Amino acid sequence: MGDEDTRGAPERFGALLARRPAPEELWAELEALLAVDPKRRRSYQAKLLAQTFRDAAELAARCGWPGKVVIADGQVMVDQDGALLSAAVDNRYFRSNEPPAGANVLEWLKGFGVAPRTILDVGANIGELSIYWARRLPEARVIAFEPAPENLVDFRANLALQDPPLTNLELVAEAVSDRAGTIAFTVGAGDLNTTMVEANLERLTAGREVSIVEVPTDTLDSLCARLGVDQIDLLKVDTEGGEPRLAGAIRSMAGRIRSAFVEISIYNTLDAYADLVAAFAAAGMAMYDKRGRPVAKPMDWLQSRLATRPAVNAWFVETETASRSLPK
Repeated sequence: MGDEDTRGAPERFGALLARRPAPEELWAELEALLAVDPKRRRSYQAKLLAQTFRDAAELAARCGWPGKVVIADGQVMVDQDGALLSAAVDNRYFRSNEPPAGANVLEWLKGFGVAPRTILDVGANIGELSIYWARRLPEARVIAFEPAPENLVDFRANLALQDPPLTNLELVAEAVSDRAGTIAFTVGAGDLNTTMVEANLERLTAGREVSIVEVPTDTLDSLCARLGVDQIDLLKVDTEGGEPRLAGAIRSMAGRIRSAFVEISIYNTLDAYADLVAAFAAAGMAMYDKRGRPVAKPMDWLQSRLATRPAVNAWFVETETASRSLPK
C-alpha cells in the first residue's frame, strides 16, 4: 500500500466512527482499514471501544438508568452493589432507576430492627434477590427455592458470575407447596411459571408455548427440618398465585418466622389469600404496607388494590418484633 493510503487511514477511521454504522459493517470496514494501516491496530481498537462505551453511557443517562455495567469475557453484566447479573439472561435489571429490589427489602427490614441472618426465597426465579442478599449479607444464610427448569438454568448462570463465589447461598430445585412429592408446574412462562396450573393455564398460554411438567415439591416446615432451619428472619414468597399453599406450614411454624415479604396477586382467589393472611395472624404476625404502616383491615386493603393492578406486595412482621421497633 502507498504512503498516501496510509496517511489517509486515520481520517477514514474518524469518518467511520462518525457514521456509527451497525457493528457488523463497522468491524468489516475496520478490518479493511487495518489492512491498509496495520500499525495503528491498537489505536483504532481503543478509539472504537472508547466511543462504544461512551455511547452506551450516554444512552443509559438519557434513559435515566443510573446503574453499573461490567463487560468481561464477552459478557454484559449488571453490577448491583457487587452482585453480578447477566444481561443476556434477562433485561429486567434495566427497567428501573430505583435501587435494586433487594436493597429496598433490606431497608424496609431495617425500620423494624431486623438484621436477617436466615433468608428463605420461595420462588427465587433467576436469582436476582437471592444473589443480592447473599452478596450484601455475607454472614447470612440464604436458601433459594426454584423449581422451573428454565429459570434454574438462568439462576445457575448468574450464580457462576459471582466473584468471589458465594458460599452462603443454597439453591434448592423444588417447589414449596402444601404437599410432599411432586406437583404440576408450568414450563415456558418465564417469571410467570406457577403451580396454579388449572386456574392460570389459559392466561399463560396466550402467545406462549407453555407445557406442564411434574416437579419435586415439599412443605415449608418439612423443608426447614430437612435443611436445619430453626428460625426464619425473612421469608420471601412470590409464586404467581401459589402463595396460599404455604398457609398450613406457616400456622405450624408460629414463633419461628420474624418477617415475610409476600406477593399477593389476581392469580388466586381472595378467599385463598384470606386463609394465608389468617395463617400469618395465627403465627403472631401482623400485615404492613410498603411504607411500614399497619394494615387494619387486610382483606379490604387487598381487594381495593387488586381491583386496579395484578399484584401487590405485603409485609408480615412478628408482633413482638414490631412492638420493639416501629418504623418512624
